[in-house]
Amino acid sequence: MTVEPDGRWAVVDRAGSRRTGRLSGADLDRLRRLVADPSLAAEAGRPSTPTACHDAFDFRLTVGAVETGYVDCPTDAAPPETTRAVVELLLGAIG
Repeated sequence: MTVEPDGRWAVVDRAGSRRTGRLSGADLDRLRRLVADPSLAAEAGRPSTPTACHDAFDFRLTVGAVETGYVDCPTDAAPPETTRAVVELLLGAIG
């Protein structure tokens, strides 16, 4: 998924189908606050740990030069809070 500064987003699924849309004003404001939060960069600096799951979603988030992510595995340690909040916001926005 790619989100433009004005809130327009595009996502391409595994089959190559493309969907587009626009974040609501409230979602865009929240996204801007989350990606500007210094904790996002701190989360990116954390070392990654192996996952216990063999079949789980692996979320990767890139904001400028900051790259962070996590594997959505219920038996792993808690995911990075701000990264998870961004992922949940975007997944909710695209339905």
